[in-house]
Amino acid sequence: MIEVGGDVIQQVKMMQEMGGGQLTISGTDIENSTQTIAAGSTGEIPIRIPIRKRSVKSLLFNIHSNDFANGGAGGFEHFCYSQSFAGNASMESYQLKVGSVVYPPTPINCWGSPARAVTAARGLPIGERGECALELAKALGSLGFTNPTGRLAGITYGCSTPAAVALGDSALADGDNGNGAARIAAGTDDPQVVCPFGLDLDSFQHTAIESGIDSETMAMETNLIVTIAAAGVGIEDKTFNSYLIFDKHYYFNSDGSVTFSE
Repeated sequence: MIEVGGDVIQQVKMMQEMGGGQLTISGTDIENSTQTIAAGSTGEIPIRIPIRKRSVKSLLFNIHSNDFANGGAGGFEHFCYSQSFAGNASMESYQLKVGSVVYPPTPINCWGSPARAVTAARGLPIGERGECALELAKALGSLGFTNPTGRLAGITYGCSTPAAVALGDSALADGDNGNGAARIAAGTDDPQVVCPFGLDLDSFQHTAIESGIDSETMAMETNLIVTIAAAGVGIEDKTFNSYLIFDKHYYFNSDGSVTFSE
């Protein structure tokens, strides 16, 4: 509890009067939803996101197996968090569908089957990850940075194992773990390879306060539409973890009550 003087309270009341009787504090919030897809699934699959908000700013998601059978060598299994060995589940493209409208109008291209996206000579991934990586940077607001994806460099983003990354012979990750040939965390000094995806939604709609996608007003169904290559999502069930980031506004009313909009 912080007590302030009368001059501060008077200043707050003046700001409330200037705002039509309300003092507004704006920020963002995040909600998570999950859906599991059966092993071997192919084709166009809707991933339901049962979250309705007035101003959706961006969507972050990853795809991973919850099978920890493969684990890590030497008792380092606790380093094998499911968020750390995510992959693309042979995803060829993705876009968000709110009601009958899709964002963006053209799906984001992904690398599909890892086997297709790897050269035969050394197993080096060819250029099918750039659009996913840059869309992730847009969703995080870092696209204009000198290094927009930070530590997710081209040699680590979407790759399968730290050992392969160290050798420069990285294979692309589909998200399988328990039945895979390579262990994810062979020791404490191994880097973690992660494969997050993102979608920036802030630029599709502009109003005075809430500038994101509105899925609440018309009670519209929201789905992440993913297209899986003929190779299927992998030999293990895949969990899609979706994180919706949205505007949230708190209103401090002149009668002392507090309301919010999200």
